[in-house]
Amino acid sequence: MHKIAVLDDDINWSLSVQRFLRKEFLVTVFTDSNHFFAVAAQYDLVIVDFVLDPLPESENKLDGYGIIHRLKSSLERPPLCLLVSGWIDRNDLASISQRPYFMADDLAAKDAGLDVILAKVRQLLGSTLPQSPSYSQP
Repeated sequence: MHKIAVLDDDINWSLSVQRFLRKEFLVTVFTDSNHFFAVAAQYDLVIVDFVLDPLPESENKLDGYGIIHRLKSSLERPPLCLLVSGWIDRNDLASISQRPYFMADDLAAKDAGLDVILAKVRQLLGSTLPQSPSYSQP
């Protein structure tokens, strides 16, 4: 079973993603990038928020791009990276998709829904897992 990390300072959103994906994947939530970096090599994929508010005691002040850059440049086999953001919406993705996401493997808007995030995770992992029921609102 693939291991996925969710790195986001919004614990409620992270736990929602964890609950939604845990039927198919082993999912761990991180709110601090320092804790994640210590174990990052164990994961097949990480869902990283673009804007992370560091914890007061955290030495790391990286945003999502900085985290992905550090992963890709420091690990021999970095996890795949799905960058997510609440600053863009699903309607913006068409214009953004023409631009590079720096070192991220894919990009998703948080308001696109958990079904879209699941589809992107499956696509990135090359998974042919059966489709799960839809839980997002129309």
